[in-house]
Amino acid sequence: MNNLIVAPMLTGKGGTETVLKGVLQRFKNDKDINMQLLLLGKPGDTQWLKELEVEQVHIIKSKNNIIRTIMLFIFLTLHPKVDNLIAISTNIIHVASIYRKFTRRKFSIYSWIHFSLFNTTTVNVKYLPEADYHLAISSGIKNQLREIGIKPERINIIYNPIPIFKGKIEYNNQSDYKLLYIGRIEYNHQKNIESLLKALVLVKYDWKLDVVGDGEDLNKCKKLAKKLKLDDKITWYGWQTNPWQVVPNTNALVLPSNFEGLPMVLLESLSRGIPCISSNCPTGPEDIIRDKENGRLAQVDNELDLADKINWMIENREKFNQDHLKSSIKLFYENEYYTRLKKALIM
Repeated sequence: MNNLIVAPMLTGKGGTETVLKGVLQRFKNDKDINMQLLLLGKPGDTQWLKELEVEQVHIIKSKNNIIRTIMLFIFLTLHPKVDNLIAISTNIIHVASIYRKFTRRKFSIYSWIHFSLFNTTTVNVKYLPEADYHLAISSGIKNQLREIGIKPERINIIYNPIPIFKGKIEYNNQSDYKLLYIGRIEYNHQKNIESLLKALVLVKYDWKLDVVGDGEDLNKCKKLAKKLKLDDKITWYGWQTNPWQVVPNTNALVLPSNFEGLPMVLLESLSRGIPCISSNCPTGPEDIIRDKENGRLAQVDNELDLADKINWMIENREKFNQDHLKSSIKLFYENEYYTRLKKALIM
């Protein structure tokens, strides 16, 4: 079965790229599933593509949307054996649907959206019913799909894959509690660093924060930290190719997002035996974090509640067993994930 994943322009540094690379590598020698990727735009960073087979990846480099659409039509015409087109964006679903109607080609269209459907301008929900099937990366996204009228039998929850990490990251054993944030630096948009910094003012115990990531709001966030007199407690590492190798030890990962799809950083943390504190945002964290078992869930954009959850984590820092944390995400480890994905595509 020939599957073509079609993705919009990507930064090259996000969780979606990590998942795409894993999927392509996993199925490159599979006798039942042939998987190829078509990128509608050259990624900002192409390092993640260098580990993939050349014949698996195709890139339309134009920055013009009309030209990209025409090139997608041409690509599909030159590749008549596509059985499933897996669209990473709703606009791609719409374009593929138009092409299919115009040419009367018989291939299935799958949606594979990596964001909450209702919290971002990049998702146009009116195009989702044009897909035949839907790959939901979280139970929250499945619920959102049902809200817009998609029949449940058309939806498969597959989540996202995480490799089994064979080691563990050492806990910080100092008196101060070491928090870690990994991701884009956004003031109060999706990642909501503003809320995290304001919550830290309310934490009643000693703490330190390591921030690994970059973004256009970096200086704005640094200024807020200085204004709140927190700058001597925060280390800003900038963007790192291997973020988990930068920070030698920690106690908990923190994610204050307003919305997500399925935040891979939570899975990466738990796979290393590190508990998580996350906003209970739509969608994803509720599938990963079992409250008080492998972390805490806080109300979205609520500094007082986030501070309370951090205080609880510090007070219960001896509660967490690293082997238990690693096993708490068994559902997301690669073997189980790829079995679900393969089953969803061979229908």
